[in-house]
Amino acid sequence: MQREPYRPFAASFARFAMLVLLLSLCSQARAERLLIVSDSWAPYSFPDEKGFHGLDYETANTIFERMGIEVEWEFLPWKRCLAMIENGKADGILDTYRTPEREATLAFPEEPLSRVSLVMYYAKARPHPFTTLDQLQGLTVGTLPGWIYYSGFNESTQFNREPAPTPEANFNKMLLGRIDLVITDTRVGNYVLKQMGVGDRIQKNPLTLDGGDLYLGLRKTPGMLELTKRFSDELRRFKSEAAYKQLNALYPSS
Repeated sequence: MQREPYRPFAASFARFAMLVLLLSLCSQARAERLLIVSDSWAPYSFPDEKGFHGLDYETANTIFERMGIEVEWEFLPWKRCLAMIENGKADGILDTYRTPEREATLAFPEEPLSRVSLVMYYAKARPHPFTTLDQLQGLTVGTLPGWIYYSGFNESTQFNREPAPTPEANFNKMLLGRIDLVITDTRVGNYVLKQMGVGDRIQKNPLTLDGGDLYLGLRKTPGMLELTKRFSDELRRFKSEAAYKQLNALYPSS
């Protein structure tokens, strides 16, 4: 039996091919690490001294872990989050509405993370119950900067809008008489008022103004469309599990 002659070119090519493969795997691993930004908006997503929490943060983080994708999270003011997406400094943004304007730069999973129900609150000492926005003429409503609410609210000229950095700040301003009402999601309102311990001084108007789905938005780059499909499929599976029902129960909407 003859020995195969030594082939230095073949050996060198094999080493080169292995090096290319390793570099490719390293690049892929780096590509799988994402920077996701979000505003602190309890109980959907928020940081505290013990770490990061919230219904949508914990849901999204679980999905990424199941997909084997490493994520770095940053909590920043909402306007800065949007600017980082526009400037290409972040890969994704948590808890955004899916609008035509945002679809121009973001890819969205088909499955939303959660759904909000917008309501207004007023101080019991200065009640402002209403059934239509026309009844709010001349009043001032506390909002959050950079947030899109819904067309009827956004376009109305009946009332004034005054932004504050957090829902807590809006509720404090209302209790001090500096604004008349606060618009926010009912899950947010329930959670924040309980944390502040002022629920007995504030009344929720029973009228639901609008609802909308909250999504994870990923910057439109090569590979992101496929990633959003994978995320959506895994999110649907997670929502059918007991673990998601237990998580949802931690942050009730009523």
